[in-house]
Amino acid sequence: MLFSLYLSDFGSTLSNYIYNFYADDLIIYLDCKSSKLAENIKKINENIENIVDWITPNQLLINEAKMQAIIIIVGIHYINAIDFDALSSIVVEIPVRFVTEIKYLGIVMSSSLSWDKQCNEENKS
Repeated sequence: MLFSLYLSDFGSTLSNYIYNFYADDLIIYLDCKSSKLAENIKKINENIENIVDWITPNQLLINEAKMQAIIIIVGIHYINAIDFDALSSIVVEIPVRFVTEIKYLGIVMSSSLSWDKQCNEENKS
């Protein structure tokens, strides 16, 4: 409860983004057309600067080992058309690596929204 109160003003640091907190994990996401991807990465970086500006005086730390970025696009041909090397990096003190899948709150999400990895993980247990 105290941690929630501590973070109560955090939402004002982000503009035009949807975010979720769970304990000390933060996920930020934005819906955009693939043609606007580079433009929106720039906007994300601007918002990350706001986050860092909020984090510093509030004496919180960023866990660089857990930082990941994923682009989720429905349709594998759209994903294959993205030149990830040509995209600007999302930067939080260091560049954040783009990945094809992430695990968030126990759910494996892939860039194609396929459930294959999630189902395979559950079959292993």
